[in-house]
Amino acid sequence: RRRRCGTSKADMNASEAYFTDGVTMGTDGIFMGAFGNFRRAQAQATVKAFEPLKTEVMSAEVEAYLTEDRCIALDVVTRNKIGMQRCWADRNKTEQDSVIVFPTIVRGEVKGQKMRRLKEKVMWKTANGVNALFGFDNIVGQKEIIIVEGEIDALSCETAGFTNVASVSSGAGNESWLKFENTFEILTKADKIYLAADCDAAGDASAMRLAEIFGYMKCFRVTWMDGCKDANEVLVNHGADGIRKGIRNAKMSKPSGMPDLENNKAEAMDLLEGRMDEECYKG
Repeated sequence: RRRRCGTSKADMNASEAYFTDGVTMGTDGIFMGAFGNFRRAQAQATVKAFEPLKTEVMSAEVEAYLTEDRCIALDVVTRNKIGMQRCWADRNKTEQDSVIVFPTIVRGEVKGQKMRRLKEKVMWKTANGVNALFGFDNIVGQKEIIIVEGEIDALSCETAGFTNVASVSSGAGNESWLKFENTFEILTKADKIYLAADCDAAGDASAMRLAEIFGYMKCFRVTWMDGCKDANEVLVNHGADGIRKGIRNAKMSKPSGMPDLENNKAEAMDLLEGRMDEECYKG
């Protein structure tokens, strides 16, 4: 590109516009006039504030899905301020679908929202919301904390009587929520952390990472009964007692390769007396 009106190469390069998530950068350089008069404008970043979407009164269809299909107690739905919206189910806008809105509440205020379509499992978040646990306020100051992998699972545990429960908002394998405000400190101060992620490879890996961060002695892995993948499957198939049993029977986390000493007294004695095979310490 040719320079005009004595502008420097740096000024020319600064005339690009950049865009990032939640931040819009203004154009740094602008050419004006027939003779190429150049006016330089300073780049400014404007961070957009979170604006919660307005929700509608919950329809009978959505209420039935939560309370009958998913067996969530209605008072739990109300307490967590679960709402709904409507969206087009197809590009031609010929059919509407209901959308469940799960709010992220921090110190009593809605700071983010996650949506889930009713007819198919499609989920998304509102722009500029905080990356915090769903149920963040539930775990503040708690000595025992339950971490699950989905909003429905958190509501399921609460239906079973556990109010000290929170859910990750982006699935297993993403621990960026630990960076939100004092989340890390809250979990560090807890005496016990029940890791109730889904019972699959991703959930196991996530539970192991959290146990490595906060300590194996305070982290207990929850495995659900009869091959159930998550807390809601347990609630639907075995009721609230099934969830309570799963939490009660959670086992202390242990490093990969460490034997299950809780159920093997012989190996425990070998370990204490220094007779354990070196292979047990690998992993």
